[in-house]
Amino acid sequence: MSRLRQKHTALKPVKVLSAEFCLGEMLIVQKSLEATVNARIRAHKKLPLSLKLRLLADAISMEGAELKAWLPWKLWKSDYGRELTAGEREGVIEELVDLLHFVLEGFIDLGIDDQKLILGYYLAKASINTKRQASGY
Repeated sequence: MSRLRQKHTALKPVKVLSAEFCLGEMLIVQKSLEATVNARIRAHKKLPLSLKLRLLADAISMEGAELKAWLPWKLWKSDYGRELTAGEREGVIEELVDLLHFVLEGFIDLGIDDQKLILGYYLAKASINTKRQASGY
C-alpha cells in the first residue's frame, strides 16, 4: 500500500433531517475544528493570509493526490477502467470529505462564512461553466 493510499475508516454518514442549512452547519463544524487545530498550532494564526492560503492550497493538492491514489490508473493492467471496489469507494469518499474541509477552511480564512454568499459564488461560477460547455469550451 502506498503512503498516499493509507487505510481509511469507513465513514458512516450522519442522518440529516433537513438539507436547508447543510452548508451553514458544515461551516460551524469547520470553524470549531479550525479553532481546535489553531489552538495546537499557534504560529498558524500569525501567518499572513496569502501564506496561509498557499499552505491550504498545498493541503488541497495533497488531498487530491490521496484521492487519485484510490483510483485505478495503470493503463497496462487488465482491470484498467473497472468500477471501484467497495473499499476504494470508501477511500474516495473520505478524501472528498477531506477536500471539502479544506475548501470550507479557505472560505472561512477569507472571511466568507455566510452560506448564501458561498452558494452565490458557486452558482455564479456554475453559470459560467455551463455557458462555456454550451459554447464548446
